Amino acid sequence: MRKTFLVWIGILTFAPGCVPTPPQHLVDLNVRMNREIRYVPDKDEVLDHCKPIALTMMYGGDCDDIVCAKSEALLRLGYPLSDLAMVGGFTKPDGTPHVVLKVQNKWYLDNRHDRVTKQPIDFMERL
Repeated sequence: MRKTFLVWIGILTFAPGCVPTPPQHLVDLNVRMNREIRYVPDKDEVLDHCKPIALTMMYGGDCDDIVCAKSEALLRLGYPLSDLAMVGGFTKPDGTPHVVLKVQNKWYLDNRHDRVTKQPIDFMERL
């Protein structure tokens, strides 16, 4: 009985047209941080670094600062560092450099979009 149930779960998970949904806490975190952190581009485009989360929350930050803040929040929620990756690439169609947070090698969190997706939105990963 249990084996049959697990097989059906596997079939449903990978059935055509079945879109897996991200964990609700990832969606909530992404939406809240996107709304609470003001986007502020770096003044020095040559030297870039992630600010501490408290400074980003108070004064805003650019995409890498926001990724670092989201990563810190997820670490505090118990995610291992190995589940979090800052992914660099370019926005579509203009090619602006941009970074997003990839969680568990499958969920993209982007400061430009509230949705958490399995594929980046308007973003091309640098390989």
